[in-house]
Amino acid sequence: MVQIAMLVCGIATGLACRTWQQALRITLAVFVVVLAVQSVAVASEAFEAATDVVIYTLIQIVSLAIGLGIARALVRHRDRRRVAA
Repeated sequence: MVQIAMLVCGIATGLACRTWQQALRITLAVFVVVLAVQSVAVASEAFEAATDVVIYTLIQIVSLAIGLGIARALVRHRDRRRVAA
């Protein structure tokens, strides 16, 4: 769930936000909300080992990084097009 939300949010904020800081704040807010909802669902299932928790955490961090990277790239691309025009 977080992975899809970060892809959609990264694209949407990258296209809609005027500054990188605005895109960063919105993406982080969406990440926290979706992570909280997903964590409740994941907590209801028992983790088999401590490595499951580590892998889960790493996947969430990578998902956030990808979403922020997409947003950053789209904001930069739009800024470059404005300067060139």
